[in-house]
Amino acid sequence: MSTLTKLTLEQKNEIGAAMKTYLKLHDLSLGDLSRDTKVNGAYLSLISNGIYESNGAEIGDKQFLMIAEKVGYTIVKRYWPNVLTPQLKEGIALLEDAKENLKTLTLLCPTGLGKTHMIDLFCNKNPKHTYRVTVNGDVTISHLLGMLLKQMQGENVGGISNKVERLGHKLRLIRLSGGNPIVIFDEMENASPKLIRTMKGLYDAVCKYASIAIVATPQYQRKLDRMSQRDAEGFPQFCRRFKAGTRYLVADPEFNVFFDKLGIKTASFKALLVDLCNNYGELHDYLEPVLREADKRQVPFDEYVFRLYHNLPNK
Repeated sequence: MSTLTKLTLEQKNEIGAAMKTYLKLHDLSLGDLSRDTKVNGAYLSLISNGIYESNGAEIGDKQFLMIAEKVGYTIVKRYWPNVLTPQLKEGIALLEDAKENLKTLTLLCPTGLGKTHMIDLFCNKNPKHTYRVTVNGDVTISHLLGMLLKQMQGENVGGISNKVERLGHKLRLIRLSGGNPIVIFDEMENASPKLIRTMKGLYDAVCKYASIAIVATPQYQRKLDRMSQRDAEGFPQFCRRFKAGTRYLVADPEFNVFFDKLGIKTASFKALLVDLCNNYGELHDYLEPVLREADKRQVPFDEYVFRLYHNLPNK
């Protein structure tokens, strides 16, 4: 989110109102919001009552900005449009189906098609009992399980098997109280073989109580195939549990939805962008800075300005 010089009182009031609407709409508590935004619960309580000071000091704009981002309140001008591409629609629908119907889901999405944005939209739309962690090479299995326990207000102690057991217990209580919990593992293409084997044990512990969604690039499936062909310990059993729930999002991007939103009508400009960009991420990287620069200089956004910005020869 872009930096503001200073939030006005009116903006703070609007953020507070948007926060209360969001909590009511999704049946969430201030504690839930504190967990998701990392904003101190005491600050949230004050803001909900229209009080923007704590112990004689102003609550910082950063706290308001984190709340605004979570509840979908736009403060600064955004140049890149929020577009529900076919891939986003399909991915969100698959995640919602998994959450509602206690399913496993392996969602494979090629890079640049908005995988992380898709999960963000799903989590903001379905914040109740939705737990998400991002896998990378620097995060240990124990820490990953600990992050999930923390999101569920569980005790983060003990070894891996103990934490898996605690997660199963927490998710069982949520299910028995009428909740539909889902655990999302994002960027699972980064998972180590050890983490994947641990996922088998996690599945066995929670499959009766929570949905599990694995979101990754197709590299993840190729990794599984290689390990299974080598009959690596635990991999055939893991694949058996998740195979039926595997879905692929189509790799072909549909740029016309962005062209329509941005008012790009010239055939030559469209053809140039299609030639340059292989996915939505690249389209964003080429266009967003030009949109910002054109607005800053108060000049029309067109193919001429685009070529000039990127040092491409103009026809």
